[in-house]
Parts: sequence; structure tokens; C-alpha cells
Amino acid sequence: MQVLIDTNILINIIKSNVELIDKFQELAKDYAIFVSPTIVAEIYQGARDKEKLAIQTLLQYAQCLNLDCEIGKLAGELAKEYSKSHHTITLDDYIIAATAKQHKCKLWTLNKKHFPMFDKKELV
Repeated sequence: MQVLIDTNILINIIKSNVELIDKFQELAKDYAIFVSPTIVAEIYQGARDKEKLAIQTLLQYAQCLNLDCEIGKLAGELAKEYSKSHHTITLDDYIIAATAKQHKCKLWTLNKKHFPMFDKKELV
């Protein structure tokens, strides 16, 4: 089983959220843990210099999934389908959703309202 970890989870782990750290450790026992280039870009975009070592350390526990044109196509299709009814979803979130779907990963996020294209069993 595989899980893609959203940016907001990683940020909270870096900020020492004990509950999420514990859940991460539990998930790592049963799931292959993944991030995507989009998630890595988002986390570094908001990182303070003093957080970079913690980010690098945390990312060592995850594999990075590749993005390709199929993911871009799926992200565009998801955006077309959901953007009129869900105005707050960003293109980054559509790319993250498409990455998880293309690679058959569950998605672990704190922002479930940004991912209406997943049913409950696809979310952690």
C-alpha cells in the first residue's frame, strides 16, 4: 500500500506536531511513503533557513514520485470538472490529486475539502 503525503502534513511534522509524527511513524510501518515534486516545491517555498535540515531529514523517509504528461492531463481534467464548484482548489492541489491517482496512492492531507475527487477510502 502507498500513501502520498500532502504539504500541510509535512509542515506540521516539521513544526513538531506530536500527533502527526506518531501517525507518520505508524503509517510508515504499513505503507510506502511518497511525496511529489509539487509537494517538495511547496514545502521549500515556505521554508525558513533553520527548517531546511529538518525538511531534508524528513524527505529521506519518502520516495519522490515522477510527474509526467499523463498526470498533467489528469490534473487538467480534474480542474475542469471541479473548479466551478470548488473555487479554492489550486492548480497545485489538482496536480497532487492527479499524482496520487495516477500512482494509485492514498492521500494524507489535513485539507480534505481541497480534494473532493477522492472518496473517504482514498484519503488517510
